[in-house]
Amino acid sequence: EDSRKSHSFSSHRTKRIKNSNSQLLHELLWENNLFSASEISYKMKIAFIPLFLLGLCKSALFSETFVYPKILESRDDDGALLLYVNDDFTLELQKSHLLADYFHVSISNGNDSETVILDGNDFEKNLYHSYENRSSLLVRKMTNGLEVRGILNHELRIAPVILEDPAPDGPILHKVFKTSERSDDTSVAQASEEGQEVVGHENQDNNEGPDKPPDTFTVELCFVAVTKHKNAFKTLDEMIMYLLTLLNSVMLRYLDMQCPRVRFQLNGVTTTDGSKLLSYESGHVEITETLRSLARFIYKNSIYDNCDVVVLLTSDTLILKSGQQLTRASGGAVTGGVCTHTRVAVAHDTPHAYNGERTIAHELAHTLGSGHDGAGPHPKIPGHLGANECPTNTSYLMTTGQIGANTYKLSTCTMRQISAKYNFSCRNLSESCIKVHSPVNYTSSLYPGKGMTAEKFCNIVHKGEKGLKARDVNNECVMKCCRLLSKQKPSCRSYNALDGMACPGKKTCKKGVCGEYQWT
Repeated sequence: EDSRKSHSFSSHRTKRIKNSNSQLLHELLWENNLFSASEISYKMKIAFIPLFLLGLCKSALFSETFVYPKILESRDDDGALLLYVNDDFTLELQKSHLLADYFHVSISNGNDSETVILDGNDFEKNLYHSYENRSSLLVRKMTNGLEVRGILNHELRIAPVILEDPAPDGPILHKVFKTSERSDDTSVAQASEEGQEVVGHENQDNNEGPDKPPDTFTVELCFVAVTKHKNAFKTLDEMIMYLLTLLNSVMLRYLDMQCPRVRFQLNGVTTTDGSKLLSYESGHVEITETLRSLARFIYKNSIYDNCDVVVLLTSDTLILKSGQQLTRASGGAVTGGVCTHTRVAVAHDTPHAYNGERTIAHELAHTLGSGHDGAGPHPKIPGHLGANECPTNTSYLMTTGQIGANTYKLSTCTMRQISAKYNFSCRNLSESCIKVHSPVNYTSSLYPGKGMTAEKFCNIVHKGEKGLKARDVNNECVMKCCRLLSKQKPSCRSYNALDGMACPGKKTCKKGVCGEYQWT
């Protein structure tokens, strides 16, 4: 602790400062979960599926196999599904809710940027989870069958196979592949206690929290993805779906948390070239300076005003510089930084592999006020409880261990620290932080569908797809983005028209109804 260097930002005042205790330790989750994994799509030409590709059991799973998933049962009342993967693996899936009613997507290329507001209900309508199996999946009913992508359990991922000559009406072949987790080695666990400090700001906002906060703390989160990470996806739609699945899996680790219940809501996604954010040292991204750059970046951009936490994703190797020593890491965050100037975190994630899930969950716990299990009270946070009572070898989320069921859970110490942060035992979160800003605010002169056509919408969301054709908004305020491929039926995806988009009869759409409305 004594060897840590103190750093500071220049002091600023902003309405987003919501925490009076934001001078905080930069915590690390050391790199032990950077799995190697296959890409999301696989180009293959298959004449038959060998008989030796048998079942995948929950206890003894093959590293790779092929399946034809299907829905055995669905319920209209709550959206639950019974998903068949193969004879030995069936999942009971629940509907997931993660997106704000309207969320922003900002695409930045150097000095130019474009921001579009999208309907959250459209993007999460196919998102499901299983708490028992720690599954996070996108399940789509396509014209030629069922398409499933995402996380089956802590080891297995699933993705559709792209065939050269697919059957136009046949079921969709999927590949199930396994990721490998590594156990920690002692030297890394010891080194993880030697992080440097990232100092936040004193709260200058006197907007104190309510006497009795709500039972649920909805943490409004925004992702910033650098170009290299973004370019691994064919379209913006594909990237958003990946991030949703990733965050959905993160949230499963917090379902045991009570007082408050912690939920995450995705409010926005930004893509940027990273030149103004990433700080490099010896060819790798240095965490401390990158966090500082990210904090300055979001302070200057009002688009992040409704983000309680901003997480930067990169597929580059992360390191921490301490003096002349460089140590590899998989993430970093500002402890207790939620709703402050330094509400920032950075995490390594390999696109399509979902291997940043544990890192993101770990760093979010830091931002919510938790230190590592086994660590004492934070010296820079008045009244911080610490986690002395919780051993470091139990593999809970806030340890460096990754083997066993505990790795998907919060320890009692972590839950207690988050609870203290939320319930003001340390003079903590303000009412403006606790309030959910779910719909992106827009006035009568600035609304999501202003100047938006179906063609423009499809080109933004599905940029890069070949044979793309937009079908205009109909009387039910629904539009379609279709791929017209040879030898196949058009593959279309339906979207609700954004408020203000034109519909037949020189009318506009508002909350799914085509009518005559005043927008000015």
